Amino acid sequence: RVDAAGWSFANSHDFAALESIARDLAGRVPPERWDAGAKRLVEAFRSFGYRRLQTSSPAMRRLRKDIARVAKSRAMRVLVTGESGVGKETVAQQIHVQSGRRGPFLAFNCATVAKDLLESRLFGHAKGAFTGATEASAGLFREADGGTLFLDEIGELPDELQGVLLRVLQEGRVQPVGGREVRVDVRVVAATNRDLAARVRERRFREDLFWRLSAVTLEVPPLRERAEDFRPLVRELWR
Repeated sequence: RVDAAGWSFANSHDFAALESIARDLAGRVPPERWDAGAKRLVEAFRSFGYRRLQTSSPAMRRLRKDIARVAKSRAMRVLVTGESGVGKETVAQQIHVQSGRRGPFLAFNCATVAKDLLESRLFGHAKGAFTGATEASAGLFREADGGTLFLDEIGELPDELQGVLLRVLQEGRVQPVGGREVRVDVRVVAATNRDLAARVRERRFREDLFWRLSAVTLEVPPLRERAEDFRPLVRELWR
């Protein structure tokens, strides 16, 4: 039951499991169908994510201001950079929450799916489009319509799909494998722990896609560069 999950969130430190529940709920069930328990669970998760950014260092105060500015802007593409584990997805979540976009927030790691399945996962496929496609799939872009799609480890996107993604960002349309084009309204927040500019120079990442993704760039500093945040974060984790 969602009410039980909401209670667990308030009384448990197993944030990884509860994050999965909240994200699945927010991504698959329209907000108008949430009951009171569902609303408490999703809002508690989002609030926890935001509290992780409520730290005292000047760098994080600037980042919070930048998130608020970007969330309300017309920029539909944002690139979040920083080392692994600094909270890039939390930044993406807060851009979505503060934007007021009514669609879901969905997250996807570009390095976790086999290359030959990536196109279908991102853009969908029609029934019978390939062997094993016994049912149609909407794909993440259509599932995130009206909301925000977080693409983590964007630097790992294969060359052949970089051009496809570029066209989607330019045209605002996706073409499922074996299907017809469909218009989508999705804010894309991409993230990387790599130097994408260097990969562009090495011809390992398309320069036009890089510029399209980085209309706005936010960098999340590592904790070692903001020692004054250590104590507040420890207190937050032990609450």
